[in-house]
Amino acid sequence: MTVDRMRLGPPVPTNTYHDSFRNFCHVIRAPAGGLTMSSDFLVQDNGEPDAIAVEAEQHALEDLPVEVLIYLLGSRYCETDRLSDLAGSLFGQVPRGWPLARAICDYVHDRALMQTARAGHICQ
Repeated sequence: MTVDRMRLGPPVPTNTYHDSFRNFCHVIRAPAGGLTMSSDFLVQDNGEPDAIAVEAEQHALEDLPVEVLIYLLGSRYCETDRLSDLAGSLFGQVPRGWPLARAICDYVHDRALMQTARAGHICQ
């Protein structure tokens, strides 16, 4: 992966740091009026599909080490509070573990569309 460089127009001071997931984060104070944000980078991928883990289990929340709980937090990219009821109705009867993970991946793959111009509305 190449370096992720954030470009802002008009230029504004930026504080950059890595979050706990090693993502680059940029803190700015956006000026009044228009602001253009852009970035480009290259990611190399071997093209192979993700590994399949049919033996994967779903562990009870209370059995998980506290250091992994951060990975269960809602995403800022999707309105998880608005999707909870839908998730329950779609996947509530699916067996836990790999069948549930596969069902969710299939659902998202068939329906989600990322439109960078409308990042506030990415789930259809």
